[in-house]
Amino acid sequence: RLATSSFPPRQLACMVWAWAKMRYRDGDLLEEVGQAIPQRLPQFSTRDLSNVAYGFGLLDHRPQLLLRDICEKLSERLHECTTQSIANAVYAISLIKFKNRALLSAVAELVPSRVTEFKAQELSILVYSCAVLRFRHEELLRASCESAEGRLQEFNAQNISNFIYAMGLLQFRHEPFLEAACSHLAGSLSDFTPQGLANVTYALGLLRFRHTGLVQALSVHLPGRVTELSPQHFGNMVFGLGSMGFKQPGATQIRATCPPERATSNG
Repeated sequence: RLATSSFPPRQLACMVWAWAKMRYRDGDLLEEVGQAIPQRLPQFSTRDLSNVAYGFGLLDHRPQLLLRDICEKLSERLHECTTQSIANAVYAISLIKFKNRALLSAVAELVPSRVTEFKAQELSILVYSCAVLRFRHEELLRASCESAEGRLQEFNAQNISNFIYAMGLLQFRHEPFLEAACSHLAGSLSDFTPQGLANVTYALGLLRFRHTGLVQALSVHLPGRVTELSPQHFGNMVFGLGSMGFKQPGATQIRATCPPERATSNG
């Protein structure tokens, strides 16, 4: 329909990326583009490859063989990639649960030596995406935690929430990072969405990591925002606080201020 077989690689990649940004999904067009790409894959820059993967991820498009080939090309040329391209590619495959070990292994090998180049948003989404795919690599996670620990002021609330949530899902307990992050969190809880608060509390519960200052801050902060919490948010927070060994008096106060349907909907 668009004669995409004659389009240059950059135009194909930009087209897929633009459709994704607009959330415009036309299955026939995606199939047509998908058929035009393989024969010219070696001509694509790493940015183009990342943008195609990113577009497919946002549009929930899963051409298995093409995705495999894109991931393998990226893994072979990862040293050419910008940090944004790396983060976007891993984020893309996490959206469609496409666990490509060639790409993930190459990322895990490369990132520790370049971790300081990653912006806060890029690093947090990279770690979060690895967690979604249940890809646990000790050196990658350790390097990411060490880098984040020293520049938490660069991380916004969502970045921190995603990072800690990833640690919980992957059961990776890096105490210096968690201590620093929790100290930072205790003074900025109002910046977090209900989902962010729930994710942080739940993840810390999974890790059985208790930070007294954060727990005290939560016990003061949460009752004032309890009407914002969904039943799942509330259940995750109670689980997290309980797993951290926090029972009284804050948890009781939080439960007491919840509307009955919220307090009971998660058991």
